[in-house]
Amino acid sequence: MSWYLNKVQSTKDRREYYLEPTQKYIDEFNISYSYLNTVVDRVLKRFPKEDVDKLKKMLKIINEELMPEYSVPHGENI
Repeated sequence: MSWYLNKVQSTKDRREYYLEPTQKYIDEFNISYSYLNTVVDRVLKRFPKEDVDKLKKMLKIINEELMPEYSVPHGENI
């Protein structure tokens, strides 16, 4: 079984452990992020600027008001 995180023991204090992402996680994250950029590019080409601006406002409201448990940093990719 392949994992997404490795548990690494501290060399200074052997009681401490750290989690670090594996290459599998990094590879899958990069694939997902790359696809997200592809979709954003398609949205920008497919819809008028007014619609894209409205979508940005809606996503901001969803992020800031409707999903308080999970806030995503704002980006200007779209």
